[in-house]
Amino acid sequence: MKEKIGSKINSISFCCIVKNESKNIARCLESVKPYVDELIVVDTGSEDNTVEIARQYGAKVFYFQWCNDFSAAKNFAISQAQEEWILFLDADEELIIESKQILQQKLNKKTVEIYSCNLSDAFDTSIVATLARRLFRNKTTIGFSGKYHEQLCFINDPSILPKSEFINCIHITHYGYTPELLKLKALARLELLESLNKEYPTLQSLFTLEGMYRTLSRESDVERCHEQAWEIITSNILMNQLPKDVAALRIWLSILVTKLLNQEQLEDALVLIQYGLKFCDDYPPIKWLAGEILIRLQFYLGARGYFEECLNINSNSKMAGEPYEKKYITYLAAYKLGWIYEQSRNLAKARDYYQLTLNFNPDYQPAKEKLNQLLNEQ
Repeated sequence: MKEKIGSKINSISFCCIVKNESKNIARCLESVKPYVDELIVVDTGSEDNTVEIARQYGAKVFYFQWCNDFSAAKNFAISQAQEEWILFLDADEELIIESKQILQQKLNKKTVEIYSCNLSDAFDTSIVATLARRLFRNKTTIGFSGKYHEQLCFINDPSILPKSEFINCIHITHYGYTPELLKLKALARLELLESLNKEYPTLQSLFTLEGMYRTLSRESDVERCHEQAWEIITSNILMNQLPKDVAALRIWLSILVTKLLNQEQLEDALVLIQYGLKFCDDYPPIKWLAGEILIRLQFYLGARGYFEECLNINSNSKMAGEPYEKKYITYLAAYKLGWIYEQSRNLAKARDYYQLTLNFNPDYQPAKEKLNQLLNEQ
């Protein structure tokens, strides 16, 4: 298979698929235009002026007949790219480059084919995601697979998720998750995702469905997603293997373990967390929940180790590919350490960790109350 060859060394094609994105596309193109050599926008059926706005920015506009397949549309987009590298964003995202010089240095590395970067939610900065694979070489062997939850893969073996190198000079901000937009997106995409999940249920499709049902206040359907996820995970536990969608596994483990803890079902929670620690110990909420379970079982020394690990995780480090809340590596971990030291009557350490909790989150009331209580006891 003949490789694509970019017109210039380290040149970048920007690619994006769109439909009715007139409220977002200008911000997106404005953010990427200074750093790329061509803009490619593939329209899948817009009824607003998205295309006109794209052309105003000098984008090459192509049309793709929508077929309920996000990968097909994205692969069509990258097939139009002429440059050496491809940068792929959604229309409701914004690119931030901290150093163009560092970016060029990274693109000079001949051994790297895919870069991942930080991605954050514009409306909730407490969410961290660090493995957004958005910058990759323009090669015929690299593309997208999956009709809905499309992922970058090797075309000759879509089951293999390519390794990526983290690039810290790139940051992407996502603007798509206002409550109003979430409800509209859920209504627009629910039928498609229900159909795909019925055909072949995966942890990833169930996670997205669960979020849609929650947005639409369909609690019985939310519970059904939990039951299906439990069945998939427990079957993998019995076979001592991982499901293919490991990223979704991390999230489901944290959801289900939290639910079991709330119901005081510690034995089931322990089974899930042991599985998570074996296969997904790079996901901070798993470490935090392991500590919480050990606290419930009164194994305080073991719990302390997990919370200390959480505090030592840098929120900008490459810890996991799916989003997690910073609270697990900041104030919640510090508070639990304060509580553990208080139980062992090491009050000086307890006060230090309660103070650290408030340094992370000055409004965390439990830490305020604990710290005031200990100070009054001096």
